[in-house]
Amino acid sequence: MRRATTHIVLLGAPGCGKSRTGSVFARQIGRPFLDANSASDIPSGHLLHRHRSPEVDEAERAWLGRVLATSGPLVVSAPWEVLDVLESIERDRFWGVWLAASSETLTERLHADDPDLSAGELATYLEHYAAMADIAARVVDVRVRTDDRTPDRVAAEILKGWRSRSLVA
Repeated sequence: MRRATTHIVLLGAPGCGKSRTGSVFARQIGRPFLDANSASDIPSGHLLHRHRSPEVDEAERAWLGRVLATSGPLVVSAPWEVLDVLESIERDRFWGVWLAASSETLTERLHADDPDLSAGELATYLEHYAAMADIAARVVDVRVRTDDRTPDRVAAEILKGWRSRSLVA
């Protein structure tokens, strides 16, 4: 049975709106918000693999493991690189949300943040995104589209899913 103290974990690609949506959603439900980017000293925003390192990925995995071991309840945003951590955590410890965006939306957001992004980097990123979305399907409870939507609207949809969730795992 899912406990009232279950953490809510927002996952998704760089540029899908995890940090902004997470902070709005946490305020809506009166929970503290933790952002993996902040915890691992990575600047918030759209971070591609060229800006990441195995050390950063491991730091975020370790951080998420520690956070999910706490009594909570928290709202947490985490990058797609930590999906493997969620596969090893008991399902009653978290309720997962995949923030999805179309390739057009991600392309627009990434180019706004990094105008020098090459076509090759973008293609690799979008391929990785598709693979991660498939993996996420195994560990998340709900998928929410972020295309052409404000963080407030996305958070409202997450809240609707959270309120209607089944209490039986």
